[in-house]
Amino acid sequence: MYMKLFFASLVVLASFSFVLAHGDGDEHIIVITDNGFDPQEIEIVQGDTIVFQNKGEKDHWPASDIHPTHEMYPDFDPQKPILPGSSWRFAFERMGTMGFHDHVSPEFTGIVRVKEFAKDEKAHQSPKNIFLHFWQWCKDIFFRVFYFDDRDTSHAEENIFSQKFYDPSPYVFETLEKETVLSCSSQDPSCVDEVLQKITASYGPKAATDLLYHWQATRLVDRSVDDHQLAHAIGRETARVFGANPQAFLLCPMEAFNGGCNHGFFEYVLGRSATPVDAGTLICGVLGADEYSQKTRFSCYHGVGHGVMMARGYNLKKALDICDSFPSSMAQEGCWQGVFMENINGVLFQEIGQDLFSKKNPLAPCDALDDIYRHECYINHAGWLMHVFNNDIGEAADACLRAEAYISSCLQSLGLMTTNPSWQGPVIATAKIDTSLSFGQKAWEICKLFPKDFRGECVVAAVDNIANFDVGKTDRLAAFCGSVSDSFRRLCYERIGINMKSNATENSFIYNACGSFGVPYQQVCLTGAGL
Repeated sequence: MYMKLFFASLVVLASFSFVLAHGDGDEHIIVITDNGFDPQEIEIVQGDTIVFQNKGEKDHWPASDIHPTHEMYPDFDPQKPILPGSSWRFAFERMGTMGFHDHVSPEFTGIVRVKEFAKDEKAHQSPKNIFLHFWQWCKDIFFRVFYFDDRDTSHAEENIFSQKFYDPSPYVFETLEKETVLSCSSQDPSCVDEVLQKITASYGPKAATDLLYHWQATRLVDRSVDDHQLAHAIGRETARVFGANPQAFLLCPMEAFNGGCNHGFFEYVLGRSATPVDAGTLICGVLGADEYSQKTRFSCYHGVGHGVMMARGYNLKKALDICDSFPSSMAQEGCWQGVFMENINGVLFQEIGQDLFSKKNPLAPCDALDDIYRHECYINHAGWLMHVFNNDIGEAADACLRAEAYISSCLQSLGLMTTNPSWQGPVIATAKIDTSLSFGQKAWEICKLFPKDFRGECVVAAVDNIANFDVGKTDRLAAFCGSVSDSFRRLCYERIGINMKSNATENSFIYNACGSFGVPYQQVCLTGAGL
């Protein structure tokens, strides 16, 4: 303790010397608590610095409006959460009035007004002003020495949270739903958030997201409540309780609430890592090829890609640059895919990045990217194409024919929708396909809307989508392959084999899965798996 006092005294004396020698800009403090910013409005002079001090118990992330892109003043963004007991400082060189918010809790907002710097205003500071400046520095220095681990250091932070995986408790959803009392107003996100975090801590993120869906359906939670941000909180709690590791990360249901759980998980880990690459490696890097399938490892980096895009304010170039820094091609490609999927989520659900997309050129931005990115961009482009063509998959497929070397990637993106229940319905309604048909028959009828020479791309993608969701199960795969025309049946079962290989860590898994198809297609499936 005495050594700390001595150190603090030395720092303050050094700071006083610095203040006397450098009176260029004042420092101001904005305290962040779990209830918002204090003060919420502040007026400073061009060149002044604001120190954001997190005195709350949760992570906070001060950044320029507009949420979540921070495009009003992009430099005003720490690009990661500020941990409890930590601070971040930013010097304002741009004049004007600008809003800011907490990226983690965007309902917390503030305003900073930056006046023009007047040279004669500080050229001859009075002793009183120098003393006040010095006193401000003293308070900040003492506060950091005794309470804060200042975030402005360049060295990598120590990993202070667990990488050990903890299993969620088992549950039966019907029982959990009956036993969980939601005594909240339907429009009170803070109350709902508190209940969801308790559920997450015990039973994991899927239990929490499923409950939230149920509460929305039964009007216990109003649709006006930002469910994506609630899912962020579920993800942060998942990382905190079950560990910063791939097993916990993959507990997050990727499809729920536009990936909000994965975003929140990544936010939590990012705040405790030196860089986004370190965060991604911490989450996914321990997945060994001997223990985990290629699909699992790819999916982990795919989820990280969603988080990277979110953390970089939906700036596509910055997000791809981070993906490029991962050590393996598999990690890079998985990250790219997550980034591009989040790019589509942003424009469709939050109206972010509209300048990248064009109804006049439906293939943008994929057709203007460097070649290494185009496959992953096109394979995730279907959401935008269906938006442009009002769920007319035939017109969307025709647009893909202009994708030059990436026609296959673009068409497969659309093909993934044929066996996705959430997309199959709207496509069938637009195409006026008989709704009494079976699941597999409906999917094949959609594939028949593709250009005749490219229906194989639809078959391949339809299988990929089923295999992605039905790992180890073959019922829906058999139903689809049994519905396609004879000329595509061999391709269908071969593609199943390729997917089984991707999902497997042992060959016995592949033999069991392919064996369920009987003669002659079990051998076709095994051939696809390289066995």
